[in-house]
Amino acid sequence: MASETCSPLAAIPMQRVLFILVFLLFYSATYADSPPCWCKFEEESANKKYVAIVDRPQKDSLIDPWKSVWTLTVYEKTAIGNRRLWRIKYDYTGYPGGLLSDDGQTFVYVEFWYYASSPLVDIYRQGKKVNTSALKGLNFKVPKDKLVETVSHQLWLWDEGNAYSYTTNNKRLLLEIRTIDGRKHYIDISSGRFASISQRAANTSFVK
Repeated sequence: MASETCSPLAAIPMQRVLFILVFLLFYSATYADSPPCWCKFEEESANKKYVAIVDRPQKDSLIDPWKSVWTLTVYEKTAIGNRRLWRIKYDYTGYPGGLLSDDGQTFVYVEFWYYASSPLVDIYRQGKKVNTSALKGLNFKVPKDKLVETVSHQLWLWDEGNAYSYTTNNKRLLLEIRTIDGRKHYIDISSGRFASISQRAANTSFVK
């Protein structure tokens, strides 16, 4: 009589098998590289008084989105509708998101992928793009062993709560970024460079 062979999973209780499968699925989804959506998006300021809209011309709807010229337009929200404040060509990577300041004058986008030799922050202020060449990945000095590997990228931002926010210091508007090694970095919005701050004068305003 032929002996029966059984799968290793057969000896494991079904509930445990399901737990393992769910864990593997979650782990895969967590560290998979999400493709860019190349979609129109909006971001409100924390005080809800302003809104930033990233969009492309209607005439481009039939061409590949990465071939379009995308624009960032900031509006003040009024009782009679939105009033346009400024507009600029937007260097879109296909991933939505960003922070709009409470005065509607600044919009920033922070890369969640780590690039050692490219700027990780884009700053748009009053209709102009600020030079952020001093904000390359290497300039943040995140230890290599702290970077989290995904399928084809590395993650560099703090992953427990908000990783970046606006803050004011001695009446200067700064961007506070917390990296995955737990350190905080302060960016001068006007210059696009790292800034030193007075801890007493710091007033952080975390947003979504």
